[in-house]
Amino acid sequence: GDFRLTVLKGFKATMDVYQGGIPKLLIDCCSRVVRDFSLWDEVLYFKNDCGQSKDWIFDQIILDKSFLTSYGNGRIYRIEEIDEKMTPLSKFPNPKFKTFKEYFKKQYNVKIKEDKQFMVVAYRKKKEVDANGKKREVIDKIHLVPELLLPTGLTDEMRNNRHAMRDLARFTQIPPERR
Repeated sequence: GDFRLTVLKGFKATMDVYQGGIPKLLIDCCSRVVRDFSLWDEVLYFKNDCGQSKDWIFDQIILDKSFLTSYGNGRIYRIEEIDEKMTPLSKFPNPKFKTFKEYFKKQYNVKIKEDKQFMVVAYRKKKEVDANGKKREVIDKIHLVPELLLPTGLTDEMRNNRHAMRDLARFTQIPPERR
């Protein structure tokens, strides 16, 4: 079938020390496949059209999967928890904003349509310097709105469709002379 996908192209750089202690930089092309619908659309599809249970959707579609934000700088998050007690109308951690919905409207000019959706949780590690000048790692818990997340990667159905894989390869496999 026809799959709605976007291929984001970029590059990755790695540096390593090789024989004789010589540092070498490797720069290579890479791509990421993003599905052209939100996580919330996918949840509704599997729930309403396919009759899948909530637990199946959580385990197979959301948890331990990566999603691209459709706002801001397009950061990618791996979802580790689902918080069914929170919605976009829940209290936002920063007192400057009353709710998550208000935060996204004022900060990114994004209007959240579905107020009753649950929130998903990702964790982000960052390094901070404490009062003594020592570096320490801090883990932030980040609540995200499924409606504003785009699934990345391919589903098993897509992977098993050789026509889709052949079409996708035209965009993701770059011959050496074009790199």
